[in-house]
Amino acid sequence: MNLIIEGVFCFVCMLSFGVIFKLNYNPKFMIIAAMNAVIGWTVFSLSNSFGLNHYFAYFAAALTCAIMGEIIARAVWAPASIFYVIGCLPLVPGGGIYHTMLYAVQNRQDLFISAFIDTIAISGSIAMAILVSGTFFRLFKRRRQNENIRLNRRI
Repeated sequence: MNLIIEGVFCFVCMLSFGVIFKLNYNPKFMIIAAMNAVIGWTVFSLSNSFGLNHYFAYFAAALTCAIMGEIIARAVWAPASIFYVIGCLPLVPGGGIYHTMLYAVQNRQDLFISAFIDTIAISGSIAMAILVSGTFFRLFKRRRQNENIRLNRRI
């Protein structure tokens, strides 16, 4: 039941984010992107509930959002960044960034370093997932183009 409530709030928040910041003027794209965020958050929540590593949960959720974003973008002829930016936004470690700066201002060096490393590791997990997804799809696209060139030469 908790996962359903989180999914509804995630959908509403990401839809609102897309509308407020006018990431794209097509409402259909914003709804699809918000659904992508819900899928990513669900993967993250399920990964955490199964006891997987915290950083792996972020990586798996961001990879899911990025792959879904690339697939959706090719299906609806839109930029992929619309879908995976909004999809990965609920995963951004805002609380970790806040606590990192709070501990820095309060001169609590041990907590600052711990929060800083944790926040950087989470951000790196998200960035690595997007990099892996983008690289995979570019390689797949390049391979298809090379096969089309070979087929055209034979004809």
